[in-house]
Amino acid sequence: MNKIILVGRLTKDPELQTTNNGTSLIRFNVACKSKLRDEDGEQKVDFFVCLAWREKAELIHKYCKKGSMLQISGSMGSRSYEKQDGTKQTIWEINVEDIEFLSSTNEESAEKKEK
Repeated sequence: MNKIILVGRLTKDPELQTTNNGTSLIRFNVACKSKLRDEDGEQKVDFFVCLAWREKAELIHKYCKKGSMLQISGSMGSRSYEKQDGTKQTIWEINVEDIEFLSSTNEESAEKKEK
């Protein structure tokens, strides 16, 4: 079984794209805190590339901004291509199946103003 669940924050505002046949897609990065620490005692952060299609892509674009916290579940997939210099490059991505909005930057801004 290929299943991954992430909880993390968007590293930048997501940009909605459309394929040639009109299908919505969005590629975004999620930063997740790790249980591991570096040699200075700082908590490590892992970064994951995520890909969402159709309605999920449109929802992410509409409701999420840099810093929004999400729970994502999906499958890990890879694709390969050849770079201009002739070297082979492999990219690993999370294919988003389900998403839960845990917060948005608008909610976080309102909470900070109330304090």
